[in-house]
Amino acid sequence: MPRASFLGQFALAAVIAGAALPGANAQAVSRPDLARTIDAEVRVATFETVAGSELAALSRLERLSALVAQDSAGAAGPEKAGLHFLLSQAYYRLAMLGQFRREAEAALASGQPRYATVLRPQLVVEAYRSGDYPRATKLAQELPAAVAGLGALVAGLAAYQTGDIPAARTAFQ
Repeated sequence: MPRASFLGQFALAAVIAGAALPGANAQAVSRPDLARTIDAEVRVATFETVAGSELAALSRLERLSALVAQDSAGAAGPEKAGLHFLLSQAYYRLAMLGQFRREAEAALASGQPRYATVLRPQLVVEAYRSGDYPRATKLAQELPAAVAGLGALVAGLAAYQTGDIPAARTAFQ
């Protein structure tokens, strides 16, 4: 087992063990501990993703997501946004579009604008690939100027798919 994977599993086990101690109240696993755990696991999953182990990263992130879902205090906001972003990227790489959309929208809803530059164009492509042409056109029109070419392309393709040839011609010009 790679050292990074072992350390990540050790960190997760420590949080789970701390939460399961007899007599431990809800404050025993403090919010900073959860935030640090999320951060550490996301970093290990990032390493696994870059190393080409998307399935291992996805497995790690889904386990972590289940742990975070049990947190009723709503702690670790920025770390949760990072978790949603990395989960969305794992799903996108594996062409799991429904799950990608759910996690990408959760990451965008978290209020962390740094993920929007990657997620918004991917959501446009996801909508087109899913056959949701009106949504693809709407999202393409909302793209920033830096990726306006992608927006015009997808809007034109979506118009063509719906049979609106004049709109497609306009989008392509």
